[in-house]
Amino acid sequence: MTIAGAVAWSTVGWTIVLLVTLPALPLLKPNLGLSHIPTAGCGSQSWFASWKGAIRFIKDGKNMLAEGYREYPGRAFKIPTLTGWMVVLTTEDHVEDIRRAREQLSFAAGISELLHTKYTISPLASKAGAGVEIARAPLTRDINTAFPEIHDELITTFNQYAPSADSREWQPITLVNFCLNLSARGSHRMLIGLPICRDPEYLEINISFAASVFSMAAAMTAVPGFLRPYAAQWMNVKSQIQKMKKIIGDKFLDRLAKKRDGSLEEDMTKDLPTWLVMYARDDTELQLDALMVRYMLLNLASIHSLATVMANAILDLTAHPEYLPALREEVEDILWKRWLDENQYYQTCKDGQFSHGIDEDVWIPYPSVMTDFTFSDGTIVPRGNIICFAAGSVHENNEVYPNADTFDGLRFYQEDGATKPSITTPGYHWLIFGYGSHACPGRFLAVTLIKTALAHLIREFDFKFPEGTSRPANTVVGGTPSPSRTAQILWKRR
Repeated sequence: MTIAGAVAWSTVGWTIVLLVTLPALPLLKPNLGLSHIPTAGCGSQSWFASWKGAIRFIKDGKNMLAEGYREYPGRAFKIPTLTGWMVVLTTEDHVEDIRRAREQLSFAAGISELLHTKYTISPLASKAGAGVEIARAPLTRDINTAFPEIHDELITTFNQYAPSADSREWQPITLVNFCLNLSARGSHRMLIGLPICRDPEYLEINISFAASVFSMAAAMTAVPGFLRPYAAQWMNVKSQIQKMKKIIGDKFLDRLAKKRDGSLEEDMTKDLPTWLVMYARDDTELQLDALMVRYMLLNLASIHSLATVMANAILDLTAHPEYLPALREEVEDILWKRWLDENQYYQTCKDGQFSHGIDEDVWIPYPSVMTDFTFSDGTIVPRGNIICFAAGSVHENNEVYPNADTFDGLRFYQEDGATKPSITTPGYHWLIFGYGSHACPGRFLAVTLIKTALAHLIREFDFKFPEGTSRPANTVVGGTPSPSRTAQILWKRR
């Protein structure tokens, strides 16, 4: 999913913001020509009302977005956040406008501004490129080839955490921590390979990096702009990047040497260091420090986003065990097809519909507006503003999905075999991966990991909530829900 999914891990950072935000907010980014766009969640555009609204957004962002969606149907509106005003889009025409827009909007610039990356990560972060091209081309292209290794890593991770093969006793597991390791090891088996993808320090850096960045960014928000270069001296994640350089720096040096002698194109190693060197646009991007920053940026949100979706899916399955028999039957059918046609197995595993759950993000961040942008309904958003889409409100609209507030595990299942959109196909009714040229380019790998992990869990294990408990409520921070970090299930081998 999205960058927004990691915000929920930054509780410490938001606490710091609350402690210092009152004197600092007058110095934050002002309303940039948005007076003609209606305001939701705070009553007015006055400084005091917007300050209260920004504080409210931390804990009640979902309801603020829902209020705006109800009050201004078919229109864009704006809400206050601690980083400034955000323009919220609501209609299918808005989505189509975004799809057609390219140079006028920049997702990278929007994320850079929200996370203050030139301060919290490195000045090189704002110049980092090629990530989208890599995810769209070699990363997606090579999923088929890498799938056996990805599958092996997921099974190995399951075996490390699961009850032993000869045990039939129920055992507890903390779900979010388990899913973080599943997503980290599964994705990095493809991105960096063995043995590094199992290195404890490497995994710890990757898992903690996103939380550190979002905590630093949340705290940096409360720092007046002219003081941020000074605050960046201690509010940054440079130490984590340096630790990562010690672990994988030699891989980059090897690829750089091969590029210099002309042998890189012939190198059959398919991993992220190779792709970053191959897709570098100039000599500046070939500097080791720049390569390390780009490596960490590409990993910034993927692990936590994957873990969030995995954990929510497992919690929902645990809460609704009535769906498990049909799911197990379908998994067995797919595994039987593996013996008939190995390629068909890989294709089915990636594109089948046996695990098609809705991510709960209530807002999907879109790009920063690089030049004044006029939507087809006449709404003008001036340069320098951030826009997003009220995805949660659309997903919970009964006119879009009947009984949208009721869990329906078969909502996307069609027994007649009719053609239906894949989980990776973005559109107005399905916005968890964004849309158009700004859609998440890594969604194909993400869905492969999620479905493969869920299929193994469903086939090999029984699971339930501890006695006397039920599905724990998600924690919502900044409008972004995430599963409780202490949520546990009991599981045993079947």
